[in-house]
Amino acid sequence: MPAAHPRAAVDPACEEGDGHAGSHFAMPDQPAQPPEETPADPTPSKPSDAPLVVHRTGGPPVDPAVANAEAPGGNGDGDGNGDGNGDGHETVPLDEHGQPAVELDRLAAPIGGEQPPRLPFVVVGVGASAGGLEAFTEMLLATPPDTGMAFVLIVHLPPERHSLMAEILAKRTRMPVREVEDGMAVEPNHVYVIRPGRTLLMRDGRLRLTEPLEKRGHTRPVDDFFRSLAADQRERAAAVVLSGMGSNGSAGAQAIKAVGGVCVAQEPESALYPSMPRSLIDQGHADYVLRPRDVPAALIQFAGHPYARADAADAAAQLLRDQQDFADVLALLRTRTRQDFSGYKRPTLYRRIQRRMGLNQMTRLGEYVRLMRNNAAEVQALADDLLIHVTGFFRDPGAWESLRERVIVPLVAGREVEQSIRCWVTACSSGEEAYSLAILISEVMHQFDKHLDVKIFATDMAERSLGHARTGAFPLGIEGEVTPDRLDRY
Repeated sequence: MPAAHPRAAVDPACEEGDGHAGSHFAMPDQPAQPPEETPADPTPSKPSDAPLVVHRTGGPPVDPAVANAEAPGGNGDGDGNGDGNGDGHETVPLDEHGQPAVELDRLAAPIGGEQPPRLPFVVVGVGASAGGLEAFTEMLLATPPDTGMAFVLIVHLPPERHSLMAEILAKRTRMPVREVEDGMAVEPNHVYVIRPGRTLLMRDGRLRLTEPLEKRGHTRPVDDFFRSLAADQRERAAAVVLSGMGSNGSAGAQAIKAVGGVCVAQEPESALYPSMPRSLIDQGHADYVLRPRDVPAALIQFAGHPYARADAADAAAQLLRDQQDFADVLALLRTRTRQDFSGYKRPTLYRRIQRRMGLNQMTRLGEYVRLMRNNAAEVQALADDLLIHVTGFFRDPGAWESLRERVIVPLVAGREVEQSIRCWVTACSSGEEAYSLAILISEVMHQFDKHLDVKIFATDMAERSLGHARTGAFPLGIEGEVTPDRLDRY
């Protein structure tokens, strides 16, 4: 049977249970309820919160619809508390698909948690492609030599020829410019340039070159480096996406945004090729949209703010001094967004608030409270930041394999043809987990040659993430997470 494409159209006229073969997105007249064995969220829903339901009557594959209903959680890791689950595992080499196996546990750990950034200064990853040299040169010319930051330039360079980029850029800045060698330590006030045709990662404060790109089956060097930078530097990571074609950098920037780093997109109108920065903006990951010459000032401001300089102990001490203002922030969030964040860990909350303060050039919490009272958009921006979206397709493959063998296979095996299976994915973020579950169920139904009635509900507190999830469209960077066969089929 031909596979249905996950980007199925949303058809409000299609009613659940209409008997038509194939996969349909249906908007029921009454909000569909979560599975009976899972208690529904007590938070009252607005009329627009009616979930979209995936109704499958004609057999595999299955497409999930992502519902706009509120459920506990919202950080994309499914635990409902937004605090991550870091256990301190070290990084590992590239996996079998050629994807850098970065420290997912470090990516999921709370801001200011037990796993601090590896280096005491901000490391800036700069991603570019066509037109990127001109943009980065403009950025370097506006960068003082003593910012205290390190800059790593990731560009698409032909593997078959020697690159003169380091020599060209060295004439545009007083900072030392070096072409990367494997194991090179990262130092402040230095510029590093990727070697042609290689994947560059950051591990334990050092730059690591992996096997040539052409041996890996895909070329996403910006995404790869950004993900590793997020794991290593967490809130002291910065991503800058300059001129280039395609969407390279968007998936990696999501990881940097999730751990509390800052993301900057070149103003598309100033880019020779605006596709890469435009993708970052459209995905909702850009904290700043600037011309290249204006980027250094924003980064200097970010690096100099207490958020990027303080450690967890400093944040906890400041929290004790600002308890009333902190309570006011939580009250404003609860009143304006109907979301109660009081159960989150206090240091994690404070660090996320500090991040927003840094982006708004504020150092006093009372000043930020006044901004929130006068600017509803800032309240929503803080709520979005607190809903930490650490997610991906088949994230933690061992857990997905256990789910397949221990739950999905017995579930499908025990169902008669046309019987139903209902699933609920909570804290679904931008939908990767819901689509991963649909793919697994589809594959197991093919394995047993069964046609089952499958409904997948997926909920999250973050409306912006749900908007991305409903489209079923993701950056090309997911080719490192999803096998080629699955990409072709789904």
